[in-house]
Amino acid sequence: MQEAGRGKTVSVYTTGNKQDALIKKELFESEGIACRVEIQTDDTTASAWGMPMGMEHLVRTFRLLVDSESRERAEELISSAFSEEVFYILLLDREHNILTSPGGLPREAIDSAADPKHFSFIGEYNGGGEKSIIFQYFVSTRMKEKIPLTDSTFNWAPLRSVLSAHQAAPVFRKSYIDVVLKGFDPPAGVFSAWGFGASPADADSLGKLVVEGKKRATAGLAASYKAEGEALPGPGDVSVIVNGEGLPIAVIRTTGVTVLPFREVTAEMASEEGEGDRGLEYWQKVHRTFFTRECREIGTSFSEELDVVFERFELLKAF
Repeated sequence: MQEAGRGKTVSVYTTGNKQDALIKKELFESEGIACRVEIQTDDTTASAWGMPMGMEHLVRTFRLLVDSESRERAEELISSAFSEEVFYILLLDREHNILTSPGGLPREAIDSAADPKHFSFIGEYNGGGEKSIIFQYFVSTRMKEKIPLTDSTFNWAPLRSVLSAHQAAPVFRKSYIDVVLKGFDPPAGVFSAWGFGASPADADSLGKLVVEGKKRATAGLAASYKAEGEALPGPGDVSVIVNGEGLPIAVIRTTGVTVLPFREVTAEMASEEGEGDRGLEYWQKVHRTFFTRECREIGTSFSEELDVVFERFELLKAF
């Protein structure tokens, strides 16, 4: 069989999935229709979404060309063929909250919801097989509150809720593991992602202490969990720890949680947090400042009677 292209050809199908294009090409050829695949790369889109040099090939389309006299038959085959691909662009803030829409995880039209300049490309997952689901991941160094949205129908969903509730949760989890966690599979079906402190610098410095084995505990205000509608951590919880760029640096598992007033935190607890000189005085000074700022944000006042959620954890993976 001669390949299409010697005479007048027309495009009958376009896809962003190479596997999909090859399956359609085989379908046409099994019916005696010569077919050629033409690849087009969109360098403008690649640049807009922050893809580094050499990765532009991930923003591409595959056009199927057939001889003009075969067009009608080819279009009939396309119309009755199984739909093979679902394509998602996933935008993550620094703590991996995910931009979502009422229709589910965002698709290629996501650039209408957020300014691409806030995000950097970190990788692509292609599930392969006859029905392929493609995920392209982009992450921001900003927290969700600092990322302007141009489309009010979009909002942010925690990683944990997407892993547990979305219809694409199983394949999303696999793609997140393959792309974001570089193949490491956490020992929990559902997990969260967050960074230490209130700034990228905090996330870098405190996260480094975790990786080095010096930090095996953290503390937060119980009032903040309540204000944000979050459940308190519990033994067995798994968390992805991110740095100031929103990239994972560790995976940890909670081993114990103690709730007690700020004034009752002990020197042993302060040492487990691993910060500064690991002394209680240093811990009180730093956390008094941090918690006072948190209290202002949630509309209350700091006092040493406020409950602190003291969480101990173990390191499962360092990246």
